[in-house]
Amino acid sequence: MKPLSFAWSCLFRVSIVLASVLPLGGALAAAPAPVPLTWLGQTPAPLPTGVSWGVPWPQGTVPKTQAFALTSADGKALPLQTWPLAYWPDGSLKWSGFATVAGPESSAFTLAPVESAPATVSVTALRVRQSDTGIEIDTGKLRARLTRWGANLIDSLTVDGREVARAGRLVCIVQHGPDGAVEESPRRERFTGRISNLTVEQSGPVRAVVKIEGTHKAVAGSREWLPFVVRLYFYAGSDAVLGEWRAHEDWIHALAVSPDGTRIASGDWTGAVRVRPTTAGGERNPRRGKRRRGRRTPQ
Repeated sequence: MKPLSFAWSCLFRVSIVLASVLPLGGALAAAPAPVPLTWLGQTPAPLPTGVSWGVPWPQGTVPKTQAFALTSADGKALPLQTWPLAYWPDGSLKWSGFATVAGPESSAFTLAPVESAPATVSVTALRVRQSDTGIEIDTGKLRARLTRWGANLIDSLTVDGREVARAGRLVCIVQHGPDGAVEESPRRERFTGRISNLTVEQSGPVRAVVKIEGTHKAVAGSREWLPFVVRLYFYAGSDAVLGEWRAHEDWIHALAVSPDGTRIASGDWTGAVRVRPTTAGGERNPRRGKRRRGRRTPQ
């Protein structure tokens, strides 16, 4: 059974990525040309949204110290953060990563090399504070508290001074074998994530990235397994959290995130998705899926 994952639908938004277009053919230019950018699908984000994308560069054209500026179609300067992703053997940039906050005001953008980094564009300050016990990220609209150990990936989320979620955890149900007849149902075991390492990979000014590493520990027992890596992305002035979750696979019946640790969502091969308390009790809101290409997906 493949892992079935769920996210905080009320708190997470799908990242809308910008597509970059580079001139092809001909000799390598002495200096990088401006790069036109458009939204994938030509559909701008409906609200100001944090976005990240990458741009490849021909060998020898972009020095590693190159500064860039981003403008919308009407010439308005946008906040920009950049970082190297790869270098050519001669030390020039091969790939660059970029991040900004953009919305419906423009459907096209221009990324241009400049002699020096432009003055900071007006944007809500993004602040990252670290302590011995955890990390606090403040985007100006959202404040997130993360702890360095324990079961909570996110200790709390506060928007405009109001707590909207707390005790966000990874929950895993391991099924010991494939599904069979009712009388042959395999044993299932519940695990919760345990954090072993918390790392700030980026700290602004536009985007902050936090890497969370750990394993899943049995609720009833001492077994620890299924290492995971979760990355959380925060953008200046945004009340959204973007998440990336990676884990190994096995006979996993379900994987879920419960913002307060009191509920678990599970799925099975028939496409049914059920929400039930983590303590003994009845399930809530059973839903049936539909089959696609031999598999079922929730409706």
